[in-house]
Amino acid sequence: LPWDRFEALVALLERKAGRQAILTPRSGDYGIDIVSIKDGSVNLIQCKHTLWESNCNIDTVVEVINAFDNYRLRSFRDLPNVLLKPVLVTNGKLARSILSLANERDIETIDSKKLLQLVHQYPCSLAEIEGMENSRCTSMREVENKARLLLSDFVV
Repeated sequence: LPWDRFEALVALLERKAGRQAILTPRSGDYGIDIVSIKDGSVNLIQCKHTLWESNCNIDTVVEVINAFDNYRLRSFRDLPNVLLKPVLVTNGKLARSILSLANERDIETIDSKKLLQLVHQYPCSLAEIEGMENSRCTSMREVENKARLLLSDFVV
């Protein structure tokens, strides 16, 4: 899958797992590719599409940290009752040093092995992936509006 359909696949897997998934715009997304919401909890997901089973480097986790902090300050600073969680999803491998840093920063990681398990658990067709891609937001304003609507019951 090309990078954009990879993001759509991850968003579709989130949906099939019972979460509301919002695909961010192709560019200008502040570093987060999917906003996934369930019960007042928001997963801010960065997808790292690479050659299958390639190793991701430490910069990948640093990007997730920076993107998470950016979102927390830009889009969710006035939503104190919302739990934000950074997530890194890749079709590559994550070395121990990367997993250690991710663990220190409370970043959930999904590597190629876990991703394959999810695909087996929640099978997805190419048509479903295209449908998810077609729902991609075109602006960050649209992402924020959708997220606020989904979170309206949890915001005091």
